[in-house]
Formats: sequence, C-alpha cells, structure tokens
Amino acid sequence: MAMASNLLLFGASLNQASDSLLKIKSLDSMIVWGEILKKIKYNSNLGIASALILQADIKPGVSETEISEGIANFLNSLDGVKALLLLHQQTNGLIKGSLRTNDDLIDVSKLAKILGGGGHKKAAGFTLQGQLIQTEQDSWKII
Repeated sequence: MAMASNLLLFGASLNQASDSLLKIKSLDSMIVWGEILKKIKYNSNLGIASALILQADIKPGVSETEISEGIANFLNSLDGVKALLLLHQQTNGLIKGSLRTNDDLIDVSKLAKILGGGGHKKAAGFTLQGQLIQTEQDSWKII
C-alpha cells in the first residue's frame, strides 16, 4: 500500500495501481485460492463463514500474507456473511486467526482480544499455539 501511495504521488494512474495491488493474481495464487475456497463452511442461521489455510495448500513462491489477507477480505464481501473467521496454520506450530465483518452491530475485536489478539471493530486477529486437525465429521479442531 505504501509503495502504491508513493506511485500515485509521482503521477501513476490510480486505476493501474489499484489493479496491480488488488486484482492481478498469479495462476499459482488462484490455485491456492481454489483449495481454500473448497473448505469454506457457512452457518446460514448465524451468517458466519469460516475457512482454513493449511500449509499443504500453499504453493512455493506464493505469498502466504497475500493469500490470507486476500481470502479474508474477499469472503467478508460475500452476500449473507455477517462475520468471517479465517484460520491459517503457520509452519512454526502457530495458528493465525483473522476475523472480519461488515456488520455495524458486530465488533470482532472483542473476540480477538479474548483470544489474546487485537484489532479494530471490523477487522481483527489473534495467534494461537496449536495445530489444525481434521475430524471424522469433516470439520476441524485445534489441538
């Protein structure tokens, strides 16, 4: 974002900077998105979506930060989703959680704070020690 801002200060096109920053993705990146999108869970009663990023999903040369931030922001814009939880298994035995909402009545920073993290009302995060394990019921738990 800082580099894009500097480009604009020096006369770059806003449309080109926006496209480069937000829209243009590599094929490998889109393949990773596909693997993650297959695992979305949605509770229509609560309007809560959740997704997982496992290390096995990440291809070499693909930015994990770009993937996790991009997926979180994309899923937060889906119709009917009031809140989103994205869990990302890190290589160092940590799980990074990202929370997003567009609902003015929801404050995701409160949940993030309970889990030892922080952020602001509409975007927050936390980190937990642990590992994501798939259960027999095709859901996931943290151990």
